[in-house]
Order: sequence, then structure tokens, then C-alpha cells
Amino acid sequence: LVEKETTWDYYKAVVLVYILQQKDILTLLAQFGDASVMEVRSILDDNGLVSFAPFTGSSAVRGWDSNLYFVRASPAAELLTLLRYAVAQLRVLRLGFMYLQGVLLGEEEYEQAKRVMSAMGYEFCGVFTVNSSSGTVDPTEFEVVWKRFAATRPQAVIVFGWPVALTERFIKKMLTDVRTAGAYLLAPLVLQPTVLRIWRAAVADDGVKFVPGQVITTGTNPLAKDERYDAIRRFQTVMHDYLENSGQSDYNDTYHFLNNDNDGELMVSGWIAGEVLVQAVGSYRGVKNRTSFKASIFNQRRYVIDDLVFGDYGGDCNDEAEAQGVVCRCNQGGGTVYMKRFVEGFRAEVVDKGLTTFSLSSCHGSQVQVPSVFLGVEFLMNDGAVAKVASAEFHSGFAGKGASQKTSWDESQIHVLTFASALGSARAALQSEMQSRHVHGVAGVVTEAMLGVEGVAFIDPLQLEPRLNRFRRHVIHLSPTLEQQFFVLAEYLGDTGVRAAHAVIRGEEAAAVAEVLRRSLVTFGGSLRSATLLAGGDALAEHLPEAGDVFVAGLAAGDVTAVARHVASHDGVRVLVAFSEFALLHADFAAAFGGGAGGAGRVVFATSLPHWDDANS
Repeated sequence: LVEKETTWDYYKAVVLVYILQQKDILTLLAQFGDASVMEVRSILDDNGLVSFAPFTGSSAVRGWDSNLYFVRASPAAELLTLLRYAVAQLRVLRLGFMYLQGVLLGEEEYEQAKRVMSAMGYEFCGVFTVNSSSGTVDPTEFEVVWKRFAATRPQAVIVFGWPVALTERFIKKMLTDVRTAGAYLLAPLVLQPTVLRIWRAAVADDGVKFVPGQVITTGTNPLAKDERYDAIRRFQTVMHDYLENSGQSDYNDTYHFLNNDNDGELMVSGWIAGEVLVQAVGSYRGVKNRTSFKASIFNQRRYVIDDLVFGDYGGDCNDEAEAQGVVCRCNQGGGTVYMKRFVEGFRAEVVDKGLTTFSLSSCHGSQVQVPSVFLGVEFLMNDGAVAKVASAEFHSGFAGKGASQKTSWDESQIHVLTFASALGSARAALQSEMQSRHVHGVAGVVTEAMLGVEGVAFIDPLQLEPRLNRFRRHVIHLSPTLEQQFFVLAEYLGDTGVRAAHAVIRGEEAAAVAEVLRRSLVTFGGSLRSATLLAGGDALAEHLPEAGDVFVAGLAAGDVTAVARHVASHDGVRVLVAFSEFALLHADFAAAFGGGAGGAGRVVFATSLPHWDDANS
């Protein structure tokens, strides 16, 4: 390993001299920054040398080049991760973007960001950009552009400016201007040190309120303290041993990587690069020169470091080989992007649901397709026994399904937020949420008033009392409507020779519900012998007949027990209920009619679902 210190003015010349003098040098290591890569790119090409695991920040150097061998995930992947997180997790209505023109980082990323936002059906509320090719910008121009941007009142801003004075000025403005001070600041790893430095100074010197979690950044490897990964636990052992026993003089703290999150993250990145290099060299004994080394590392390579994966890598190949699964012209490395937010003490904290993985078969992040994202809400109604139980059960079922979602970028995402609310204030709560965040749909328990809110889809809404369906374009029923259930039950009675039935119906639409039931019975040659219509709070069981078939709708907490007693006491009565009410009060039905209770066989409902005990469905 040849190490050489130099200044930027002599960097290119020093690299060239050593490459020419020492022909056994196989690769150039420890390149840090896009400029250093661009400076010697022609030298690498002329001498068949590979820059191994360069640490760069822009997409400008990330195209296919057999002389560049990246290990970290690409800036394009970091950008996609930030965009999805802002839209799907933060769900902000007003998302801003910042970049600089005339530098390596920003312009290409902004074009990609616009394309992705458009594919998701959104656009940025405001964009801050100035031309910084000269390194400076007229202060008046900066203020004019800033004023226009701040007027959009962004709730979150993705910052993709090159780490120079103009970007620092923007970050400080964003943190100190009252119009933007409360917005989330999202940035890629290359900007993380800059953002943290400006943020610390703003809090210490400018009186800016420290808001835990306001700053969110991506990462291309796990944090040094994230012991969920086997690789990180091994890194901690190796790094502690190195700091304690190697004789190094840079750090006095042998656990510096745990106590300084920013440094620790970079240490992990360097350790990973070393691990990959060891595998690259160690597994091919035939490597004798630069040509054979390059051929070996692009020979369909993938590197596994405990539970971290890097690659696939592949060189030039023809279309036929590519069609059969060969990786061609890929030098991009990692496909996983991590996220963290900064909390008390400016310490990094892993962001829940921030991990994103990209298919290894999709080498270049700028070419990936944009999957669909559904942003929903559900309400846990907290002011009624039935509402509480139904909301909790629906939430458990949905949460169980959501837990199975993967972190892959390629998979469509479903995100449902949960809000506690009283029945009477649920509509206002929904409208308030829609005014501040993206909401595509509402699921679970709803009220009739909520269904009147347009601009959002209601997915199979579950109401707490019998309601007839009326066409509303934004209401989507997956379960059978009350009308459909009555129709099927009426057909069942007609097929079994029953010609008349009673009804006891409670609710605001009791009369209309009774009329629909009557028409359903008539359709199959029957009739509605009697209909008892009750208001909310009226007792129900005392109106049940002592014999015959009776439709019961509008059951409330406590009714099921009373119905069970009535059925057990009157052998000639049969009760028909809607499945929607059976579902709402399932625990009550199971308690009242389970274990072979008398009369259980005389409680009938229709359902479009297989029986929960049917192992063949």
C-alpha cells in the first residue's frame, strides 16, 4: 500500500508520477470528492487503473466507466429515498427543492426529482436555485430568489446544493426565516457535515429553536452504533481494536465511532471499502497486473459482508448475454439507502421506515421506475364501545398486513396513519389533516358526515349503524352493501318457503331501510309482515316477535346478549342480521352464541367472505 500526501495543486501530477513509476499498483484508493475523481479521470483511462470505492456525492461521475468502481449507493438512489420519504412518510403538501446551477451536484438531480414527483402526481411548491459557476452570486439576486421561495411556505425542503458558501447561506436562511424555520430539512450524506455545522451555529449563535428530528439525511451504510446488523457488530470490535492498539494518533477515544455519529458513519464506509477490496483481491489468485485486476472485479462480482450486500458488478457484454441475465456495464455498488434524523445533542437516530433497497438488477438509480404510493388514514373512534372495538380490530388487521411490506423501492407502498377522534369531530379532524398533508384515502370506521368530504377516497367504509348506499364517486365498497345483503337473505327465505318476515330496525334511516327490505322480500314472493322502527337509544330486544323470521338492524352494545336470551327462550323465532353488524359486534356474538349456546343455529347472516374455519379457502 503506497500512501502519499500532497496539495490540490500537485494532486494530478503526483498521481501520474506514482502510476508511471510503480507498475505493480493495481488501484487508486481513498479518493474523496467528485473533483478529485474528475481531475485524474483521464489518467486512469490512459493507464488502465481503477479508482476503487471513491467517495463522491454527485451523479456527474456516476455513469458507466470501467475505471471507477463504486461501493456506496448512488446519489440518485439517495434522492429517490428522500423523495419517497417526504411524500409517503412526512406526507407534506408543500415540498421545496434547493440546488445550485453550474456545479457538479444539483442540476441533474433536480431534473430527476421533477420527473419522479410528476410520476407520483405532485410538483414542488417552490424551487430555490441560483447560478454559482463563478463561486458567488449577487446578494440582491440571492435575496430575490429567497423571498420568492420562502413565500411558498414549504413544510419540507430537499437540499441538493454543493457544499459551498451559497448552500451554507441557504441552510442558515432556511433555519432562521420564520416562513421556513419549522420545515423539515432533508439532505444527502455528502451535505450532512455542512448541515450539522450550520444548524449547530444557528442554535448556538442565532437563537434558533432546536427541534429534534427537523434535519433528516440519507446514508449509504448503517450507523456505527446500529447493532441490528452483524456487520456493524464486527466493525465495532475491529475498529475498537484498531483505535486502541494500532498506535494511531488521530483519536484519543477508542470508542470515538460510537460517540461521534458523523465520524462513525464515515468510518463504517471506509471499513466496508476495505472489506470489499480484500475480497476483490483475495478471491482471484490470477491477478497479476492492472488488466487482470480490472477483468476480475468486473467478472459478475457481488460482495457479501456478513448481512450487507454490494454489487452486482459487470463489464462490457453483448445484448444476448444481457438478455440471459448477465450484468453488463455496471460499476455502481450498493443498492441500500439508510436514513437517520438528528435529535438531542445532534445525535443521529435511525429513521423508522426510512430504509430503502433498490434492485441489484437495476444498476443506475436514475433509470428506475416510480412505483405507486397510497397514503391513507384511519380513525380510532374513542367515544363508543362498539366504535372503539371495531376501530381497534380494523387497525390490528391492517397493521398486520402493513408489517409484511418490504423496503424495496420497486414495490408499491401503502401507508396508513392512525388518528384518535370522537365520532362527532371525525369529519373536522379529517378535513384538518387534508389541509396539511397528502391523504389519498380513508379506511375503517367512518361516520356519515365524513363521507360527505370530497377530494379523498373512502375504501370500504365501515359505518356504525345501517345506512343505504347512494352513489358517491369517492366511496368505494368492497364488502356487500346493506341492500345486497338484504337481497341475498330474502332470496334465501324465498328458496326455503318462507313467505313473510318481521323487522326491527334502529337508526336515522330506519324507514328507508325497512322499505328496501320490503321490496327485497316482495321480489322473491314474500312480504314484510311488520316493521318496528326505533330511534337511537331505544331498547330493541323487547320488540322481537316470539315466532317467525325477523330481520334485526342497528344493533348496539348490549343488544346481542338480549337477542341471545330471546332466541334461547323462543324456539320458533329466527333472527337474520347483516354481516356488517355481525363484524362490528363479533366479540359479542361469539360470547353469546359460542360453545353450543341454545339458538345459535337460528341466527343467520350473509357474507361474501369464506368461513374463517375453512382451511381450503
